[in-house]
Amino acid sequence: METTFLKPDEIEKLPAYHQLAVKFMKEIMYDNGMVNRLEPERYEVKYINHIAIPAGTFFQANPDLPIDETINEIATMEYVEMMNKYSYLNGFESLNEALEDFFNDHLND
Repeated sequence: METTFLKPDEIEKLPAYHQLAVKFMKEIMYDNGMVNRLEPERYEVKYINHIAIPAGTFFQANPDLPIDETINEIATMEYVEMMNKYSYLNGFESLNEALEDFFNDHLND
């Protein structure tokens, strides 16, 4: 099965929940050195779809959270600090599982 990646101009046309997924993926990739001169940004459709609904659900359930700041913190904070701050919020468990799937699969690339 061929892996499908989106081009930058395709990402701009995605629905809002999918845009959230891409933002999470970008923060995780940069924070963990997954992007460099040999490894460019790549957004696999499988993970965009996997993260989109939990991300949208999380922000819909927690509308007072600032989106960009929250994405940055969830994607880059130390695990214990992130869990202390966000784990009690509605929708976080599903979002965290989806983000962990993305992260763990990319460690094996």
